Amino acid sequence: MLDSGEGVTNFIKSVNLKEAIFMGGQAWKAITPKIIEGCWIKGLGAAFDVKENNNIDSDDDSDFEGFSETDVINAEAVWEKFVQTHGTEMGVSLDDMEEWIRADNDCPTAEYMSDETIINSITSIFSAYDDSKSTTSVESDAPPPPPPAQEAIKSFDIAIQWLETQNVDFVKIMQ
Repeated sequence: MLDSGEGVTNFIKSVNLKEAIFMGGQAWKAITPKIIEGCWIKGLGAAFDVKENNNIDSDDDSDFEGFSETDVINAEAVWEKFVQTHGTEMGVSLDDMEEWIRADNDCPTAEYMSDETIINSITSIFSAYDDSKSTTSVESDAPPPPPPAQEAIKSFDIAIQWLETQNVDFVKIMQ
C-alpha cells in the first residue's frame, strides 16, 4: 500500500480475495509468543507476577516460558478472593461460576477436513445437482422461444392504438 502511492480507499478497492488472504496470513505469521504474552500482561496485569527485568517489547522469544506455578497459584488466589467477596452479592454459587468459566472448554472451535473429505463433500453436491437436472424433462427447463420481432412490433402498435382510443393521458401512455 505504501509503495503504490494510492490512498487507503483506492487500495482497499483494488485488493482481491487472494491478496486479502495472503495479507491475513502474513499478519498471522508476524504474531509471536512474546506479543501474545504482552497482550495478556497488559490486559490482566494485576493477575500476573510481572518481573522487573521482563521487557515486553524485546524480540527475544527464548524468554517466553508460559505460566509458572506461582502464576497459577496467584491467579487462583485472586479468583477465590473475588468469589468470596462478590459471589454472595450476585446470588451465584461457586459451582455455577466454575461451570460458566469452563462451559466452552469442550466446544470445538474448528473442524479440520482432509483433502479427501473436502473432495467428497463437493462431489456429492454436484452429483445431487446433476441427478436433479437429469430427472426433469428438457422441455420444462427451456424457456419458451420469444415471439418474432415483426409479431412483437405489430402487437405493440395495436396496444398503442387501443390506449389512444381510451382517452388516456399521454403521460400515462408513456408509463
